[in-house]
Amino acid sequence: MTLYGKVLIIKSLLVSKLLHLFTALPNPQESFIKQLNTELYRFIWKGKIDRISRKSAILPRSLGGIGMIEIDSMIASLKTTWVRRYMLSQNSWTTLVDLKIGDGSFFWDRNAVSLRILASRVQSKFWQDVIKSVALFRENYNINIEEISSCNLWFSDVTKYTENMEVTWHRRGLRCLNDILDLNGNILDFENLKNLYGIRGTQFSYNMLLSSIPRQWRLMNKQKCICPNIHPAMQFIMSQLKGAKHIYDVLLRRMHVGHVNKWERTWEAQLGVNQWTKTYKNICKATKSTQYRSLHYKIITRTVVTNVLLSQMRLKDTTMCLRCDISHETIYHKFWECRHVRQFWCSVHQWLVECGATGVTTEFNGKQIMFGHGSSDFINHVIIVGKSILQKGNNLSMQTLKSRLDYDRSLEEAAAGLNGNITKHRAKWEKFSI
Repeated sequence: MTLYGKVLIIKSLLVSKLLHLFTALPNPQESFIKQLNTELYRFIWKGKIDRISRKSAILPRSLGGIGMIEIDSMIASLKTTWVRRYMLSQNSWTTLVDLKIGDGSFFWDRNAVSLRILASRVQSKFWQDVIKSVALFRENYNINIEEISSCNLWFSDVTKYTENMEVTWHRRGLRCLNDILDLNGNILDFENLKNLYGIRGTQFSYNMLLSSIPRQWRLMNKQKCICPNIHPAMQFIMSQLKGAKHIYDVLLRRMHVGHVNKWERTWEAQLGVNQWTKTYKNICKATKSTQYRSLHYKIITRTVVTNVLLSQMRLKDTTMCLRCDISHETIYHKFWECRHVRQFWCSVHQWLVECGATGVTTEFNGKQIMFGHGSSDFINHVIIVGKSILQKGNNLSMQTLKSRLDYDRSLEEAAAGLNGNITKHRAKWEKFSI
């Protein structure tokens, strides 16, 4: 079973049974989450040490991960959906929440700092967890400059009032940045603001408020919004009426911003700079086979089995390549540097040229073999089949390669016929000939 298959089992058969509990009950203790994570990764790696870091494993496939669940972010995203329930519900329980948590004003759109202070004052462990989860989401949600008009003035991320508010101004209707605009989208001067809302204060206080608002927003062309204003983060939470996947993706972003996978640094030191997103995505476009995808992933993450690795694990006495018996069988040697392997790839390239395959010009190089060849699905399919033959130690013959490709073509043709993608299938395989 591949890594992707194991992750699918974890998501569909195990974690799915815990979703309701994580949603409706207070968060479990950290020791439980730690033990759960341990058991899940033990299943993935067959009880052995992790082959890639867990921080890399939770990344989406397009960033070099296997899409593993990050338990803390999943629980926080499920708890955050209670904001959506609160805002859309017409039942009396929302009034009870207001009495137990709120201070007579809407509190969900406060910034993360204020929400955590509010959570510390709440007695209910469940609602503490909900408010802290919303605070975590607010920290990781990036507000666009165009959305700032809907941001609140008090307990705000965009004004100087980060932990307090002008109570009188708030009660008179000054609640978000949109409220200080006239009908033409211009910022009101203080005299017009006082007349419009019937407030008291000083010009100095108003100037201090304005100066704390991002300058880019003050100078840009704005439009007055007549409809009720909802904070952009709240709008995003409510953008999907079901599920928490969109919230989970925002929370997961904090785990991979600036993260560079260890194997990427190692490969780039050996072969130069690479477009990793293309490397991860091209194999998914080239083939639906989980076996091929898994092999590609193991090669990229440098976890594929070689004699050097087996020797380090004390499972083999030799580190030498069994094909040439000259050099150590590293990953790069096994799939490219060995002279017998080079001859094999030369034969593959010559056959592709004879077939008239699009994108084949100069001979293959090591980088193309290890990471994939541009955006040609057919060539990438040929390369991964060739690497599969090398990995299994099969005879390096063109007949073996063509037979594998013919088998794959027939399977994809049957699937394309069922899915109505026969045109796309024919475009990929039009240059293939035995």
